Amino acid sequence: MQLSEFLSRLEGVKRSGNNYTALCPAHGDRQNSLSVTEKDGKILLKCFAGCSVTDIVSKLGLQMKDLFLSPGPVNCPTPANGGGITVEALAADKGLPVGFLGKLGVAQTGRVVKIPYLLEDGTPAPRQRLRTALKAKDGSRWAKGEGAPVPYGLWRLSDARDAGFVVLVEGESDAWTLWHHGLPALGLPGADMASKLRAAHFRDIGRVYVWREPDRGGDTFVDGVVKQFSGWRSWQGELREISLPGAKDPNELHQRDPDGFEEVFRKAMEAAAPLEVPVPEAGQQASTGRDFIPANAPMVIANNRFLEAIAGEAMRYLIASNEPPKLFNRGGEIVKITQIQEKDRFNQLFTRPVIKPVSEASLRGYLARSARFVKAREKNGEVVYSPAFPPLEVVRDIMALDDLPLPLLRGIVQAPVMRWDGSLCANPGYDEVTSLYYAPEQGFSLPDIPDKPTPGNVKESLSKLVDVVRDFPFDGEASQANVIAAIMTPVLRDLILGPVPMLLIDKPLQGTGASLLSDVLSIIATGGSSHITTAPEGREREEEWRKRATSMLAEGRPIVVIDNIEDVFKSATLCALLTSTNWTDRILGRNEQINLQHRTCWIATGNNVRLAGDLPRRCYKVRLDANMARPWQRKQDEFKHPHLVKYVNENRGSLLAAIYTIARAWIHAGRPEPVNAPPMGSFEDWRRVVGGILEFAGVTGFLQNSKEIYENAEVNEGLEDLVEALYQRLNGGLASTKQIQRLIEYESDLRDVLPDWLDPSERGFTRKLGRVLARKVDVIFSNGYRLERAGISHKTQQWKITTSSG
Repeated sequence: MQLSEFLSRLEGVKRSGNNYTALCPAHGDRQNSLSVTEKDGKILLKCFAGCSVTDIVSKLGLQMKDLFLSPGPVNCPTPANGGGITVEALAADKGLPVGFLGKLGVAQTGRVVKIPYLLEDGTPAPRQRLRTALKAKDGSRWAKGEGAPVPYGLWRLSDARDAGFVVLVEGESDAWTLWHHGLPALGLPGADMASKLRAAHFRDIGRVYVWREPDRGGDTFVDGVVKQFSGWRSWQGELREISLPGAKDPNELHQRDPDGFEEVFRKAMEAAAPLEVPVPEAGQQASTGRDFIPANAPMVIANNRFLEAIAGEAMRYLIASNEPPKLFNRGGEIVKITQIQEKDRFNQLFTRPVIKPVSEASLRGYLARSARFVKAREKNGEVVYSPAFPPLEVVRDIMALDDLPLPLLRGIVQAPVMRWDGSLCANPGYDEVTSLYYAPEQGFSLPDIPDKPTPGNVKESLSKLVDVVRDFPFDGEASQANVIAAIMTPVLRDLILGPVPMLLIDKPLQGTGASLLSDVLSIIATGGSSHITTAPEGREREEEWRKRATSMLAEGRPIVVIDNIEDVFKSATLCALLTSTNWTDRILGRNEQINLQHRTCWIATGNNVRLAGDLPRRCYKVRLDANMARPWQRKQDEFKHPHLVKYVNENRGSLLAAIYTIARAWIHAGRPEPVNAPPMGSFEDWRRVVGGILEFAGVTGFLQNSKEIYENAEVNEGLEDLVEALYQRLNGGLASTKQIQRLIEYESDLRDVLPDWLDPSERGFTRKLGRVLARKVDVIFSNGYRLERAGISHKTQQWKITTSSG
């Protein structure tokens, strides 16, 4: 369906910018409550009166799949070598009618073909598939979005239930081929995606055929399906393997002989060999962990009882089934740890654990799998039990408990945790001593750490850390010492009781290596690239900082990089966060507070950054300077480690072992405190631990460039020139804030010397200017001028500017 056709079904349609409004058909609308937007090949609907999308679509006589835009002109040519494909080119390559793909919602968006993924009820899945090449391996990706991918074709499983069988294939085009020939199919977008299958998908389907492609990927596909099915006690069907000599997949067979395809394929189904599926023993945890209830699960009667009794019983069984821990108490909220996929700055996919709140629906599922909920009734003098869902009232009662009896979770770590006594928590999973969850990257191994490291062990370990950063153009000893501190800080975070300052990686121009250095720090600590954000701008920047900080802390991100800062950098919210060990804020979208432990290490990068406000006192600095006009053109043969990211990934275990060796030696030596490191208010525990370890290991220069931060900082926030210009303009006279605002408005000389963060066109500028002046009363600026209060005139504060010379 085209957008114009959809709009023609509505009444009162009006254009609003790039969107449309209309009368909502799902209620007696008189005010154009319905918003209609086209985005990513899909029609997005929102009724501000609260009507659901399903109700709106139903009232129009449509289905959810009709919200996917149909492809454009049928004679659209294949794009030139600039990349991308068309629906027509894709249909021709697969030997299928373009109209057939159009009915499936396959649509053109620029040079990209969008393949809609729907759930069983026909609603859009959380993630959609984008195709930029005829072959999936050459250009296929998931569109951005929240949630995990699902199998392709869920909305057509009713056909499989009618037929009593379904064919599992790799990818969308094989599913299209089988559907085109009237055969039920379900596609997995990748040989290793079998974990996305659920037992509920195969309800009332007695036989599942698995197509084995003649390559290693085909073996991975079949093995993954068998492993997934082995965890489902609730599915009692038959699994069979199907393949044909000389045909890689169903689409290749179709293109060879479209007319004879169905006959050949059905004969192959008849000859399909059974696949042996191991059945888990009663009570054994299956591969999916949540697809069946053990036969010996306890029973909870969910009707005709007080809420307190049902909830208490359900909570006991939930706690009993939560071993090893999957659910946690974090700041009074029930959370779980899940894996998400992200791309690093090199466009490489990596998996990262994050903390996510458990929703009502999710907790209801956990309860349903920890016990058998039933309804009890009397029949013919006997009590009869029938299956039931955990009551929502019980779910909400558990979620509202003030003292959740679940393991406390302080955060996630991706490197072994060194405890206060020097012992290591190196076993994956939850550690009761530290209340941290250790989730190492796949394949990670840590070399042995000496119980009592010798001076030789310490020297060798330090040389490994110095070696990994030796190719960076540090401006001196202090910057190199500070970067060793930055390597140690996130890894040894649990030895530091207080907050840690932000690392500023400064440089004269781009291409000097700040982003690479921040990646190296993150890979050592977490096994993956750092999470990157930028400094928010505009009037709402502090509110945006608050939201970002809460979101990042809630997910448990160990390192956050604020990249490419320009000119003056200040944030009252960030200043407050950096000196806090706990952060309290409103949960996004809810009127509830959450208290989070602040364990995140912050890094900022930029060119000749000038810090303002209180940030200079909350940062330590690494300065990179290659002393050349184009540092990005340095030759690789000048570097000891030309492929540094690869080197760090391959040697991560050895580098972590070096950190633990030095720290353990420092602990055994009695934790000597640093002698030469300058004081650093609010961060004394960090200075004592990290500075003590560095001096113990023989590192010199730690924090010795602190004065540079203050010298280069915008301590007076760029106001010196404005104060001097006002002195010349007022000539010793007095002025109110409003009068100064008018001078700035009408005189370009004054506007030219305003700092960037003071915008006279901004709403509320006069009030903001008054607050700025009040904050600088009696401050002597670097150019010798001083701002003073000069009494009240006509109930208005008067200002005067003097010079130190009188």
